[in-house]
Amino acid sequence: MSAPASEPPRQPPRTPSAEMVNSLSPAVTRPLTRRERVRIFRREVVRLLIVVFLFAAFLLTLVWSFISANGSNWTNVKDLLDLILPAETALLGTAIAFYMTDTRGSDEDKDDK
Repeated sequence: MSAPASEPPRQPPRTPSAEMVNSLSPAVTRPLTRRERVRIFRREVVRLLIVVFLFAAFLLTLVWSFISANGSNWTNVKDLLDLILPAETALLGTAIAFYMTDTRGSDEDKDDK
């Protein structure tokens, strides 16, 4: 029985190319050295500290606004919040995006050979 005319004939499975085989070599997937682990750990700690600092500044701004907004002062506080909150939100969002981004594939992480 032959295949229907609308279907193309099936191709045999392809064998992996030399590039694909070489990209999976153990040299690429080697364990990290102690120096690399320390560098990655330090970088992650700095990223975390930046995010924590900006988040604390954001929370302090909100707490300050609630404390100082009593009656006649509200219009001044509202004007200050209109200026401060967008900038803090942008900085916090940028820091979180930077913190969540994985940069292991960049040139700075590769060992000098």
